Amino acid sequence: MAGSISETKKMLVLSVLQVLEKYSDEEHRMHQPEIIRLIEETTGLTSERGSIRRCLTTLQEAGYPVVFDHGWYYRHTFSDAELNLITDSLLYNPAVPMSVRQDLIAKISDMSSDYYVPQALQALQKPYNPEFLQTLDIVHDAMRRHRQIRFQYGNFDVDKKLHMKCNRDGTERFLTVSPYRVVQSGGRHYLIANTEGYDTLSHYRLDRMQSVERLQTRMRPLREVEDGNSLLSMPRYLAQHPHMFSGPVFTYQLRCKRFMAGDILDWFGTDTVFRHVTEDSFLAVVRVDAQSMKYWLRQYGEHVELVEGKEETSNEES
Repeated sequence: MAGSISETKKMLVLSVLQVLEKYSDEEHRMHQPEIIRLIEETTGLTSERGSIRRCLTTLQEAGYPVVFDHGWYYRHTFSDAELNLITDSLLYNPAVPMSVRQDLIAKISDMSSDYYVPQALQALQKPYNPEFLQTLDIVHDAMRRHRQIRFQYGNFDVDKKLHMKCNRDGTERFLTVSPYRVVQSGGRHYLIANTEGYDTLSHYRLDRMQSVERLQTRMRPLREVEDGNSLLSMPRYLAQHPHMFSGPVFTYQLRCKRFMAGDILDWFGTDTVFRHVTEDSFLAVVRVDAQSMKYWLRQYGEHVELVEGKEETSNEES
């Protein structure tokens, strides 16, 4: 009998804690009659005010963040404002598939009371690949083991679904690559790899890869790949490929309006050289692949004049 009474007391203490966690916060404080009612509704346990008071005291003495101030409430680790900051960061991060974002936001929401509702749940949905996290795991595992991977690659179409590329005869097309780095650029995850049959580096969006498998064949050594040594300095590599296009790097001279200095540094890094600086303009020397430069000029062309561009050679100063 003593054992059963002890177990009942433990269950009551736990029930009080669960009710406070779920139904209270600093803006929603509770009194003992309400706690008694909710415990009975959720667990079937009946109790009296004296028992609830002892449970509350026990929880406080045990170090739980149970507070009395004009009513009882559970002080959650994060405030609603902090949770909104976290959920907004997730929700607007296109590097994480929407389904994964929603699952994480639901788990984060459980860290507050039932009154908490994320402010930005009505954000626009974006196409996603449900295999994204599995793909990321397999790629990282292959890089650790220095093994090649094999996968299908596709694009999203107007039906908002991912369609895999096929061979000319209509059969499924698979790519075999040596994976070297996973990077995030423009809010997307990219794999930098060497595709079998080629000597250059290629970029693949991880959210467009499917049916990924790690092979037993060893990856191609980076030193054998054209421009492979550029991956030894990832900050420089990303500055030279800001839009994750592959291809040779060129040195460009850009005549820019003075207010563009910050944008130049954001896109091309602090290694950028500024020359012929005046009150109104400056000349920027940047190193970037040709496709990225074309893409960048479409956005900033009205404020920038392309003066010169030439391909870098292996003996040029890096």
